[in-house]
Amino acid sequence: MHRRGRLVSLLRAAAALWLGLASAAFAQVVVDPGTVIQTIQTSLWSPPSPDPSGITYRPDNGQLMTCDAEVEEVAIYAGVNVWTHSRTGVVSSTYTTVGNSNEPVGISFDPAGGRLWYSDDVRGSIFQVIFGPDGIFGTPDDSTFEIRNIDDAGCDDLEDLTYNNFEGAIYTVSNSTEICKIAPGPNGVFNGLPPQGDDVLTQIPVPSSPFLDPEGIVYDPFWNTLVIADRATRDLYEITPSGGVLRKIDVNFPGGTKPAGVTIAPGTTNPMLRNYYVVDRKIDNDSDPLENDGRIFEIVAIPLGGNGAPIVDAGPPQSIQWPTNSVNLSGFVSDDGHPYPPSTVSVLWSKQSGPGSVTFGNPNQPVTTATFSAPGSYVLQLVGNDSASATLDTVAISLGQIVTLSVVTSGPGSVTLAPPGGSYTHGQVVDVTAVPNPGAGFTGFSGALSGTANPQPLTMDGDKAVAASFATLLGLTVTTSGPGSVTLSPPGGLYPPGTLVTLTAVPGPNATFAGWGGALGGSANPEQLTVNASASVSASFTQLFGVAVTIVGSGSVTLDPPGGLYPPSSTVTVTATPGPSAYFGGFSGDLGGFVSPQALLVDGDKAVTASFPAIAGSPGCGIGPELALLLPALAALRRRLETGS
Repeated sequence: MHRRGRLVSLLRAAAALWLGLASAAFAQVVVDPGTVIQTIQTSLWSPPSPDPSGITYRPDNGQLMTCDAEVEEVAIYAGVNVWTHSRTGVVSSTYTTVGNSNEPVGISFDPAGGRLWYSDDVRGSIFQVIFGPDGIFGTPDDSTFEIRNIDDAGCDDLEDLTYNNFEGAIYTVSNSTEICKIAPGPNGVFNGLPPQGDDVLTQIPVPSSPFLDPEGIVYDPFWNTLVIADRATRDLYEITPSGGVLRKIDVNFPGGTKPAGVTIAPGTTNPMLRNYYVVDRKIDNDSDPLENDGRIFEIVAIPLGGNGAPIVDAGPPQSIQWPTNSVNLSGFVSDDGHPYPPSTVSVLWSKQSGPGSVTFGNPNQPVTTATFSAPGSYVLQLVGNDSASATLDTVAISLGQIVTLSVVTSGPGSVTLAPPGGSYTHGQVVDVTAVPNPGAGFTGFSGALSGTANPQPLTMDGDKAVAASFATLLGLTVTTSGPGSVTLSPPGGLYPPGTLVTLTAVPGPNATFAGWGGALGGSANPEQLTVNASASVSASFTQLFGVAVTIVGSGSVTLDPPGGLYPPSSTVTVTATPGPSAYFGGFSGDLGGFVSPQALLVDGDKAVTASFPAIAGSPGCGIGPELALLLPALAALRRRLETGS
C-alpha cells in the first residue's frame, strides 16, 4: 500500500504540474496515436453480447463488467444483459437488470467498492446499486435506487456514465456535446434530482467540441481528466472535468467500428500499462435484427503527460553481524509501461561502494539476495530503465564484524578503553589511555600503537593488541643558594628512567650564576642531565653590587673593570679625566680627595661623584688670565700636600 500510494502521489503531482499548463499547451488540440492491441469478440460469449454499450473496471477483483442495452431486442437474447469477465474476455458470471432497466446503456463501478451505477437511455434514469452483505452484484440482497428525470433536467438521450471518486460526482454523456455532472446535495448522498431529492445537475459545455456523437465516458483519477469515446469520429478525446479539451487519441479502429462505452484498466501484455477498453456496437439491430457482432478493443496510448520515468525503491537500510554475509533485498521497480513497444522495464542491482565484492542472487530482479565478501559499510544501487529514461535508488548495508582489543601492561600502571569492553564493531574507533600509578610514569605504547602520545585513537579494522609500558619515576631535586632559581624541561621533578632533563639557571635581579653542584658541575648554562637514578643538583648565584658615578662639570670617569655591577669584595679602579677647559676638582661620596685614579673596594652598592671645575679665563669663568695660569700648579700642590709627597 505504501508503494502504491507513492506511485499515485507522484503521478498526481505530475498531473497537477502538467495540467496547469494545459490551457496554454492545448490551444490547438494535440493528437496522440492509439493502437488496438487486443480484440475480444463478445459475440462469441455464451450467451452472447451483440451490442455491448457500457464497460467498467473493478479494481477489487481485477475484472471488467460489460452491459448491453439492446440485447433484449434480438432473437438470441437469453435473459442476460451484464457480463463479468477477465481483461482477455473470459466470462466468469452474468446478470440481468431487467425489472429495473431493460436497456442498461452505461455502467460504472465505485473504485472504493460496494456499489455501481448503470444508466438507462429509455427511462432517462441512473440506477445506483449498493451491494448487500454478500458483496456480489446482482443478488437479492442488493439495494437499488433510481435517480429519475435526468433527461428532463437537460441530459437527453442518456448514454454512458462514469464516477469521479475524487469529487464524489457522476458524469454522463448524451447525443449532444455537453457533459452532465450529477453531484449529491447538502445531505451528501445520491437521492435524486428535485423534487425527488436534493442532487445537483450541472451541464458542462465543451466549446468547439471536436467530438460529435459521444457514446462513452470514463474518469481518469491519475490525471483528473475525462476520456470521451466518440462514435462519429471513431476516436477518443481527453478533456478536463470543466470541459477543456486536452488531446485527441487517434485510434486505429478497424472499419465499421461504432465506439460506445470506455473504461481504463491494466494492460493484458503489461499490467503496468493503463489501457483503454472500448466496446463496439458495430451494426445496429435496427438495420439487421439478426446481427451479432459485438466487440471490445484494448487500446494502448501514451499517457497524457508523456512517458514517465520508472519509480524505483531500493528498500530500507539493513545491518547484520559478520560472519553472516548475506541479506534479502526488497527492491521495488514500477513503470507506466511506456514507451510502447517494448513496454518493458529492465532492472539492475550493482555495488556503488564498499570494501569488498558483492554477489547478487539475480541482479535483474528487484527482490533478490546480496552476498558480501568482507565486512564493512556498503551502498548498493538499484536502477530501473524503460529504454527512454532511468531511475536510480540506493540502500545502505552494514556488515558489522566483532573484533577484539587486548591490552597488556608492564610496570606500575593500567590502560582504559573508551568505549570500554574490548569487543567492538569492525571499523569502530577506540580511545586508548595509559594511566600510570602514583609515583610512576608512562613510557610508551607498542603493538597496534606506538610512541608516547597519550591518549591515542585506534581504528578497529581487525583484532588488535596493544602494550603499554610504565616505570617508577625518579626524583630530580634542585636546591639554590643566592638570588636565583632553576627551571626544568620537562618540568615536574619526577621522571621515568632515561629521561633527558634540561636545567636552566635563572639569576635574580643584579645577580649572576656562579655554577652547579651535586650531579652537575661547572657553570655551563643551560645544562642537561640524563636521569637514570634519583639525583640532586645545586645552583649557586652571587648578588652583584653596583657602582654609580655622578659627574659634575666637564669630564669623564672610567671604571676598571667596566660594567658597573661587581661581585662582593671586587676592587674597581676609578679614573677621573677632566675635559679640555676643566681640571679635576676631586672625588666625593664613597671616594674622596684629588687622587686619580683611585681603588674602590666594592663590598656593597657604591656611589662616587667626580667634580670638574672650569679653568679660569676659559669661557664663562670670572677670574683674570694671570690667575688662571696658577690654578693647575695650585691643584698639583694640593695633591702633594694631601699625599705627603
